[in-house]
Amino acid sequence: MSPAPEEVGVELRLAAVTHPGRVRKENQDSYLVLSMPSDSDAPRILHSRPVAGEDGVAEVDRTLVPGPRGCVLVVADGMGGAAAGATASSQAVLRVADRVLSGWNRAGAHTADAFARNLKEAVETANAHLFQMASDDPALDGMGTTLTAAGILGSTIYLAQVGDSRAYLVRDGRTVQLTRDQSVVQQMLDAGALTAAEARRSPQRHVLLQALGVAPDVRVDLTWQRLREGDLLLLCSDGLTGPVDDEAIGTEAGRHSAPLDLCRALVDLANDGGGPDNITVLAARASGPGLEAPVESDRVGRQPFHPADSGAA
Repeated sequence: MSPAPEEVGVELRLAAVTHPGRVRKENQDSYLVLSMPSDSDAPRILHSRPVAGEDGVAEVDRTLVPGPRGCVLVVADGMGGAAAGATASSQAVLRVADRVLSGWNRAGAHTADAFARNLKEAVETANAHLFQMASDDPALDGMGTTLTAAGILGSTIYLAQVGDSRAYLVRDGRTVQLTRDQSVVQQMLDAGALTAAEARRSPQRHVLLQALGVAPDVRVDLTWQRLREGDLLLLCSDGLTGPVDDEAIGTEAGRHSAPLDLCRALVDLANDGGGPDNITVLAARASGPGLEAPVESDRVGRQPFHPADSGAA
């Protein structure tokens, strides 16, 4: 059965850092934090970096207490000539926020299934919006964006992903990737045609199987993960995971307990590795009486979620 949402008792210490890297002049990444506190309180986009600042660098550091309607964290990595990539990522995160809010307000019973389905449909709506924009404006032809959205309701994370921006969970010193890259190299890894070391050097490592905005329809990968006391959720663009491997990410997570310190350290590490792409890192550490302590039987990793079946597998 689907995990049921709790009413209260979760606190997130969250931070985000985005940087253009050392090669690209423009930052085409975007991130967003959306709070939906309660039926009586107005939902708020707490932090959004949908367009590049003058230097392409932005930071966020705050504590968020999600209400009974949860919250949503999003990272998107735009692609396309001129300003098209920045347009794609910024429009995508804002359209996801708009659709999440309108869909959740119409949902009636605020169940886990409704929350997860709404998150998935929000990403599909963002795809349709971007595809129409590109169809209407030749200057935007070829634009697209990856997007990974983490919706947190009670003690459960729901992940809606398109592309290769990743989500990780760090628990008790162990770092686990929660998403699976929708890329040619990941496909070859799954088939046993490449080793992990070969994949990192492959000239096809940036070739995506799908992205938002490039086709009228998109397949959103919807997964879930139980959240435990002390967990760290990490969302990032491939500007981090290109030059920095999972082991190094885990090492830095062990060194820095404060999310902002961790985000800064990971961005620095990516830049030390050449900074070939825009880098965005969003980290949220969970605590509070609404969370149970981790147990050995917990499953940590990519777990598909099927709201239509009212179950997770």
